Amino acid sequence: MGSHSSIIAGSYHGEVMRGSPLKVDARARLRIEVKGIVQGVGFRPFVYRLARNCHLNGWVRNTSANVAIEVEGLEENLSQFLSLLKEKAPHAARVQDVTTRKLPVEDDVDFVIRKSQPEAGKYQPVSPDLANLPLDDIDILFIENVGNLICPGGFDLGEYLKVVILSTPEGDDKPHKYPLLFSQANALVVNKTDLLPHVGFDMEAFARVFQGLNQQAALFKVAGITGDGIEDWGKWVMANLQKLRTQNSTR
Repeated sequence: MGSHSSIIAGSYHGEVMRGSPLKVDARARLRIEVKGIVQGVGFRPFVYRLARNCHLNGWVRNTSANVAIEVEGLEENLSQFLSLLKEKAPHAARVQDVTTRKLPVEDDVDFVIRKSQPEAGKYQPVSPDLANLPLDDIDILFIENVGNLICPGGFDLGEYLKVVILSTPEGDDKPHKYPLLFSQANALVVNKTDLLPHVGFDMEAFARVFQGLNQQAALFKVAGITGDGIEDWGKWVMANLQKLRTQNSTR
């Protein structure tokens, strides 16, 4: 039998860990919560790769308060995972606090990234990179969330307008799957309309469902290659910029 290092249940801040050693079997499961600047910096993919490299199963997801992780596997692998979690974190991340507690083993067979979980009244700090932007010289700042139609609806980023951009090859069923985001949007841009003859996207049915969810939002049909609809979309953006300037000038 080789020697086993202890898994700590408790928390550590910076480099200092506190808590009492847990007596665990050969396999154990931990709940880990990571606070700091750990969203929007590639932290979940990092955790995914680290867990796989440490031969651990479980999951990771963002919440409004932190990054939540559950991992299970051999005790020595869990110890290695905890050590590397802060030591090898993405460059833009700032890990401020890590708490752990022991859970019953659930015999997960893989490690996955779960969908984000909003929590009312809790928020994430913004990366300090934003402070380096010349905000006084910027008229329009686009905060882009690629490939995810859940998080933008569940998290308030303090944006002035919320725009959904959808391409026709993705399918016309998205308002059914993600009604929250489509109901919140100030505008919807359907891109790649030049591909309509080649994909099964029913624009008429799509527009009917979307407008049933949201009667106030503008709908733009554009084609990036041909430029169709881009001018109308740009005019809408600039009109809203002027509207915001007028509002700010009267305060």
